[in-house]
Amino acid sequence: MLGPMGDSDRAEQSTVDWASTATSVEAEPAAKRRGAERYELLEELGRGGMAVVYVAVDRELDRRVALKLVRPDRISDGERARLVREARLMAKLRHPNVVAVYDVDELADQVAVAMELVDGGSLRRWLAVGERSAAAILTTMRGAGRGLAAAH
Repeated sequence: MLGPMGDSDRAEQSTVDWASTATSVEAEPAAKRRGAERYELLEELGRGGMAVVYVAVDRELDRRVALKLVRPDRISDGERARLVREARLMAKLRHPNVVAVYDVDELADQVAVAMELVDGGSLRRWLAVGERSAAAILTTMRGAGRGLAAAH
């Protein structure tokens, strides 16, 4: 799992407008049902073609998390099962370059993954903000590579 996007990344998000897609099933109604049980949704962090990530409060553990809600209309039953298996495996992984996964749940036909909320932006944004030295870029990319290697 990659970390959630920071506020500065909102301009770089996918242009998919789920609300205007006539055949789509909204993530928010299911998220609000789940939120009433355990998670309180505070704000949207990012949106892509497959999921929406929110800043949320885990009421059971009293901490802020990134809550990723996968759109049910974008994955098959087999893909949904694979995502749950992957999230369970990621929950066992501890690495400084990989966000921690705290919880995975299937709510109706939707997958919700609660993970560590990281303060910061995306790698894309970090590279775009200003000039970086070759050494700084190499250090950052090596860290990302170590995280990917640990996850795989």
